[in-house]
Amino acid sequence: MFPNILHPNEDAYISQYYANSNFGGVPYLYTNRYQGSGDEYQSLLKFNWIFDHYDGHRFRSQLRLKIYRNEIPSSATLLVYRIIGNWNESTVTWNNRPAIDTVPIGSAVIYAGYFGWVDINLTGFADHVLNNGLLLKCDETFNSLLGFYGRGFSDSSYWPQLIPVVAPASDVEKPVVRVQPAPSVVLPSDLVRVLPSDDCDERRFFRYDNNFPTSCRFDDCEERRVFRSANNFPVRRRFF
Repeated sequence: MFPNILHPNEDAYISQYYANSNFGGVPYLYTNRYQGSGDEYQSLLKFNWIFDHYDGHRFRSQLRLKIYRNEIPSSATLLVYRIIGNWNESTVTWNNRPAIDTVPIGSAVIYAGYFGWVDINLTGFADHVLNNGLLLKCDETFNSLLGFYGRGFSDSSYWPQLIPVVAPASDVEKPVVRVQPAPSVVLPSDLVRVLPSDDCDERRFFRYDNNFPTSCRFDDCEERRVFRSANNFPVRRRFF
């Protein structure tokens, strides 16, 4: 049966400053810079699941991370990359870290003071995503260390989560429906008829089907409008 939530079976963070040190199996995972250039942190996650027996299906997934530490001054973008090389949480370091794809498969903007869950939709979900795992990093140029709960934390409800969804390969995404503005309405010529005007007396005649005024007279000299109606509209109205 396909699981609803996957937790990592391996995770670790790596430190550029401690380039030969291993930080596998620790309670927390870190990303971004800590104290200046040359002090970057990244984190790796690996999930023990293979989809080989789901031929003819496509996969979507969501990565969920619970923030433990947030030093971001305003906002920062967390990037998720596909790892394409093998690694082990007990031996991985900055200097021997595995290769990753050049294009991230997911991202999320994190704001200052936020300590909730971060949900990241992943694209291009395939078998080797789970076989080799995911790498988390931020490419910010300011010091803003981010920390997440790892699988070494005592409460497993805070561990990273991968939520996969299996759908038939023929089940394509629904297109985005775009609402276009309604076209302009052109009135027929027999609905509105404008007669030529003279210097002192301009008349416009309107024809409606619902007992609206049947004529409107404009008197340029006295600034008056006279209405005639069979439905008790004002007989005379003066405009100042």
